[in-house]
Amino acid sequence: MAMEKPSEEQTPRKADRNPKADENPKAERIGIHENPKQSARFWRLAATMLGLIWNLVIPIVGGVLLGSYLGTRLGHSEAWMVGLLFVGVAVSFYNLYRFLFEEMSE
Repeated sequence: MAMEKPSEEQTPRKADRNPKADENPKAERIGIHENPKQSARFWRLAATMLGLIWNLVIPIVGGVLLGSYLGTRLGHSEAWMVGLLFVGVAVSFYNLYRFLFEEMSE
């Protein structure tokens, strides 16, 4: 099977390409920012937000799952699930409170 040569319509013109991609072929593919400080700030913010979401979601979901498990093993499934849901929400608010004060002190 012979490889066909791309037509003029399929190959991008040099004026249409990103000038950074000419210097670094991977630049366009991985989305390198013009300013390295801007890129570092973006990734720090992304990591912070991911950590915050992780600290809020895991206690709530964990409380519901543990409450459901204990409810099926010990009886009164709704009471265990709702009770541990509230515990998970309380732990999430405590994590949020602690996170906000850590961020404000920096």
